[in-house]
Amino acid sequence: MASSNNFALLWSEEGFIIAETANHASVRSLAVSFSSQMIDGSDLKDDLHMTAILQKALRDNRIETKKVHLAISAKDSIIRSFVLPVMNANELNSAVEFEAKKYIPLSFKDLHYSFYSVNITENKIKKQRIIFIAVKRELIDRAVSIISSA
Repeated sequence: MASSNNFALLWSEEGFIIAETANHASVRSLAVSFSSQMIDGSDLKDDLHMTAILQKALRDNRIETKKVHLAISAKDSIIRSFVLPVMNANELNSAVEFEAKKYIPLSFKDLHYSFYSVNITENKIKKQRIIFIAVKRELIDRAVSIISSA
C-alpha cells in the first residue's frame, strides 16, 4: 500500500508500535511484540532478527514508505528542564550545553539532543525555561539502521 500517509514507529525494548495517519487522523496502528516473534530461539536483541521482525510486520500489513517518524520510549530518553536568563540565540546554544552538563551524566558526543525554549516571567523578571531532550546516539543510530534495512 504505497501512500502519502504518515508513518510513525515507536521503538522500545518490548517491540515496535507502528501508527499510520492521514490528514492528522489515525488510520491504523499495530503493535509488534518481540516476545511473540521468536525466530528459531535467537536473541531478539540481534539487529538482523529485529530487522526481520520489522520487515515481516511491514510486509504482512502492506506498508510501504520511504519516510518514518521515529519515537523513542520515555525510559530511553533524558528530559530535563531548567531556567536561564533571556539571551540571544547564539548565546543560548552555549548556555544550554553548559547548563545541561550539570544534569546529564553522559558525554554530549554520545548523545543526540535538542532543546526548546519557552519565555516565562518569574517575579517580574523575564527568563527562558529550557526543555532539554537527549537520547543515546548508539540507540538512535541502531534504530535508524534497522528501520533503513527493513
